[in-house]
Amino acid sequence: MKLPLSNYNYTAMNFNFLTKLRDIAIWLPVLIFFLILPAVWADNALLDASLLSRQLALAIILPVIAAVLVFIIIKGFRFTFSRSEKIIFGGLAFFMLMHFLSFANAVNYHEAIFRTAKEFMFCTWFFFVYQLLVAKPNGRIALIKSIVLMGCIFVGIALVQLYQTDFSSFYNAKGFLSYYLNQQMENVVSTCSNKNLLASILFLTIPLSGYCIIYNIRIKNWISIVWLIISILFAISGLVLIMLLLSRTVYAALLLTSIFGIIMVYIYVFVIQPRKTGIPASLKLKITLTAVPLLMVALSVCVICMTETKIEQMLKERIMITFNPEKYHYRSNDTGETAIAMRTIIWGKTVQMIKEHPFIGSGAGQWQIMIPKYGVDEFNEKLREGALTFQRPHNDFLWFASEVGILGLVGYLIFFFGTIYIGIRNILKSKGRKTALLNIIATSTLVGMVLIMNLDYSHERIEHNLVYLSIAALILANPKLKETDCRSDNKAPSGIKSTIAIMSICVIICAIGLQQSIAFYSGEHKARRILAAHYSKNWNLELQLTHNLDKQQYSLNNFSVPMLYYRGFAESMLKKNAASIVDFEKAIEHHPYHIITLCALGTAYNMEGNNDKAIELFNKALALSPRNVNALTNISLSYYNKKYYSTAIEHLKKVNPNSQYKPVLYQKISLAVCRFATLSERELYDEQKMYDWLNSETRVMAALKKYQSGEFEKWSDVLLPELGK
Repeated sequence: MKLPLSNYNYTAMNFNFLTKLRDIAIWLPVLIFFLILPAVWADNALLDASLLSRQLALAIILPVIAAVLVFIIIKGFRFTFSRSEKIIFGGLAFFMLMHFLSFANAVNYHEAIFRTAKEFMFCTWFFFVYQLLVAKPNGRIALIKSIVLMGCIFVGIALVQLYQTDFSSFYNAKGFLSYYLNQQMENVVSTCSNKNLLASILFLTIPLSGYCIIYNIRIKNWISIVWLIISILFAISGLVLIMLLLSRTVYAALLLTSIFGIIMVYIYVFVIQPRKTGIPASLKLKITLTAVPLLMVALSVCVICMTETKIEQMLKERIMITFNPEKYHYRSNDTGETAIAMRTIIWGKTVQMIKEHPFIGSGAGQWQIMIPKYGVDEFNEKLREGALTFQRPHNDFLWFASEVGILGLVGYLIFFFGTIYIGIRNILKSKGRKTALLNIIATSTLVGMVLIMNLDYSHERIEHNLVYLSIAALILANPKLKETDCRSDNKAPSGIKSTIAIMSICVIICAIGLQQSIAFYSGEHKARRILAAHYSKNWNLELQLTHNLDKQQYSLNNFSVPMLYYRGFAESMLKKNAASIVDFEKAIEHHPYHIITLCALGTAYNMEGNNDKAIELFNKALALSPRNVNALTNISLSYYNKKYYSTAIEHLKKVNPNSQYKPVLYQKISLAVCRFATLSERELYDEQKMYDWLNSETRVMAALKKYQSGEFEKWSDVLLPELGK
């Protein structure tokens, strides 16, 4: 019996619907993960509300995606690699191999293992998304839409924060507008911890909304109309936010992306497509592609110039600060350099680190530990005192080279620029406009990402990595070109054995990543409580919270402070000096160049009467920070205890008298050192005058302040005019 044609059509439609539903179901873990990622925010639990919480979320979702891949492998799917893809994944594999080799130079193995596990998770995400795109290419547009929706959530939260922000000081200001706006936008971070990080995640997601607009603009159904509205609103609000966030790096990246994208569109429309089809671009299309960019630029200029929103003056200040920071940088105090000056210095020190270990680096996760070794004296007092530390160099490529060596950086560059090359190749091979458009948008975004990675620290952040790695996977697994690429490279799908072997490695990585993420999440949760107890001076609680730190993998907190420092400090405040020395020594093993810990250990040895050991430690601190007030004051005390009064006062001379970081006992130590230094030279002074002077704390401290001004070579030069015979 034959079925009517209508039944065949119904059966085919039903089968196609079920197939599409199954394909989307396979993508569900990835899609849902992107939607919930902005809400992963441990505000009152961690020191950084988003970083480790999102890493833990990634560590949880990776095994779920692995289970999906195992399922489709059982159904017959095999991993596929063309020759070009082997080079891309080979570069990543070599990059990860260098992480292991860099362990040879690592000082803190806990940080090295954690950083390596984190990088492995990023690589695994990229590999999983790529294989899902190869296996189920129908999920491509769903992946793009989920990233756009994630961007919408980030923007929605940021707009609420923007609405709650008071801009009165900006409106009332006559000058330094970019400074005032920048200060008031500090709280507009969405759930990205930092306004610049919000700007860069918007930079990564907005181009995909452009693809959604073009993808849905000609489809006449209500779902496409909804997506069209969502994409347009997100693109407009996201661009407005980027402008207000005043991130010069993102400004430059957007400009670079736009220029590269426009050039590639022109090449495709006016050169590639006519060559493939034999039909030149229509006059209407030529006019549109020429007029639209010009109209957008002209409209932007008109809006800026004709409105009274101070945008023109603000943007001018923000741009000119890059070229003339001394004139355009507003300083609310006299202690800080511009961000540009600080980054330039820190890049120079990172290059020194690279020169010391050029091939295998200083060790994965070791940059924050090793960077003080190259000195902090060029920075402001807060950095010189160790109250503020650097955690990253604001240049991801220098970061890679310093930690895993130049060879590791080369491996990463093969992956990154190799993907951009494949994106350009895809554009040149594309037959359909939508395929070409996707590759133009994705490749242009990665080109802009190069600039962000050179000037910021996006690689540290989970959401940034997942989005840009997903964009790279979209380029690499282009479904329209995949079959052609495999044929041209003479590569068939891998066998079941190699597929199982690769999958087994990925599962092991997932397990290690989950263990490390849980350990560090738990450690940072405790670190927040320890820090709260420390600042509230609840030493017993601090000691209680730090009782089993030796057994934890979390050895440094977000500010590069060894966790054992807090236990040692609590013990010293509770007069358990011997125990504090043991813990400070262990803390130094975790971070040999941590200035505050070196000074704390030196002080503990001072308390024990071991002045020689204390002097050795203070000299180590002064080698890193020659103007460190704490070290200078306490080494002066050590020499005072040894009765080397002239040496003691010479160190005290170097202290900045206006410093905000003078120790609690600074005045008591200063008075003792000054008085005994004077008594050691008593033959130079009138006896009665000298004793009157010694009995006046005000006169002693005034004389010390004169000595610290740098106008006098010797201590006696200060006192002789007043106390001389």
